[in-house]
Amino acid sequence: MSLAQKTFSGIIWHFAQQLVRRGINFVVTLLLAKFLVPADFGLVAMMTVFLALGSSLMDSGFKQALIRKHDASQDDFNTVFYANLLLGLMSYAVLFGSAPWIALFYAEPRLVELIRVAAVGVLINAFLVVQSAQMHRELNFKAEMHTTIPAGILSGTSAVALAYYGFGVWALVIQMLLFASCNTVLLWFKQGWRPSLSFSHASMRQ
Repeated sequence: MSLAQKTFSGIIWHFAQQLVRRGINFVVTLLLAKFLVPADFGLVAMMTVFLALGSSLMDSGFKQALIRKHDASQDDFNTVFYANLLLGLMSYAVLFGSAPWIALFYAEPRLVELIRVAAVGVLINAFLVVQSAQMHRELNFKAEMHTTIPAGILSGTSAVALAYYGFGVWALVIQMLLFASCNTVLLWFKQGWRPSLSFSHASMRQ
């Protein structure tokens, strides 16, 4: 397959992935709205900006750097993998420690426990940065669709079931963690790259 054909195929699969995933999210949100109160969604909205900041710290642009690097070596991939794990731990520690202050700012004590549990998702996502970068380098959005869609269906149906049985806002938190976990596991099965025990300071500086 030529580069042009590969690019066109990648665009089509990426568009299909976004379309199906948004459709799943739309249906799941409609169903959750039947069993949850607006305050539950409000609690998650309060956490979202801080979780997004934690994710940004964990990634730190390494994924985009790997995608753009033409001659990326095993040392480069290993370095990014271990750096992301370390940054993921740091991000989780920051979110865990700042949870009481965030809860105080919003005058919502429940946020302490919610943030400390939901932030585990940042750490889980640290394991998929390199795998995702590999798929993007190969324009293999078809394989990525085969991971995100099952993860979205499983996490979405689980959230609806938990909401139905009265778990409230925890249904949304578990949905986030389940999606991150399933997506990571499936990506590791789909993508053949595995880390080895090497770390390059020169690669890190680049």
